[in-house]
Amino acid sequence: ILREMLGAQGMRRIVLFVSLFELLVRSPAPARLASAAYCADPARYAESRINHVLSHIGKNLSQELRETELAELSGQSASAFSRYFRRHTGVPFVQYVNRLRINLACQLLITDELSITDICYQVGFNNLSNFNRQFLQLKAMSPSRWRAWQRLNAASASGASAPPL
Repeated sequence: ILREMLGAQGMRRIVLFVSLFELLVRSPAPARLASAAYCADPARYAESRINHVLSHIGKNLSQELRETELAELSGQSASAFSRYFRRHTGVPFVQYVNRLRINLACQLLITDELSITDICYQVGFNNLSNFNRQFLQLKAMSPSRWRAWQRLNAASASGASAPPL
């Protein structure tokens, strides 16, 4: 049946699959596939699922991320994924993504000479006003002020003079 399933298509493949289960159920001497001490740990599977989702978010941070698409990726409904994500990260999906984007923006504000507008779009925000609002909410200052503050700190650490805030 397994060999035939490999070449089968459509409904025939499903019929063969169900036939295989029927053979297994009716087997006169069923054999255990795991020891009696085996205990499934659903938490391990959940961890791998959330790690897969978080990895996808990290790799695609600058792209548009939709909760519904990530729900599909994890094989859950949007509402179940929302609860699952919040339970495992401690924050709602949008807040988690915004925090990652703001942290990436901070790295770029320190290391790059890109304009704040360029950084805004590079980290995945769609408009500058939302970027500024989210940045202010998380860092308690605007991106330009944060950049100037970082430059001042770096200059004072190295003994050089820095531009005023």
